[in-house]
Amino acid sequence: MYTVKLLYSNHSSMKRCLISFLLAFIVLQLKAQLSLDSCLYLAKTYFPAIQQIAIYDKILSEQLSNVNRNWIPAIQGTAQATYQSDVTSLNLNLPGFPAITPPPKDQYKFFIDASQLIYDGGSNVSQKNILRSINS
Repeated sequence: MYTVKLLYSNHSSMKRCLISFLLAFIVLQLKAQLSLDSCLYLAKTYFPAIQQIAIYDKILSEQLSNVNRNWIPAIQGTAQATYQSDVTSLNLNLPGFPAITPPPKDQYKFFIDASQLIYDGGSNVSQKNILRSINS
């Protein structure tokens, strides 16, 4: 009879254990359910890449403004100064032609180049679309 009582007491304690386990599981499930807002908040808080969205948006706006600058007129200047230690000279005396004088040993060049984009064939629009698709 002692064994039957032991089985009975084990059975009731097993029932209590199972019931307490189920109650704990239900309480944890109720606590584990998250709303969409709390899930988004946790994602923004704990995922560093989401914190950088503002930085990515600023980079995109800078890249788009750089593409828009293709339409702005551009002016470029170049200067060059050279000095030769020796220059070539020709000693020809041709009748009817003036004498050929040798060039100077120092030479100076200065260039100014102005350019304006008139038609790009849709290149700027496609660059903007590519930048937006990469950063989306």
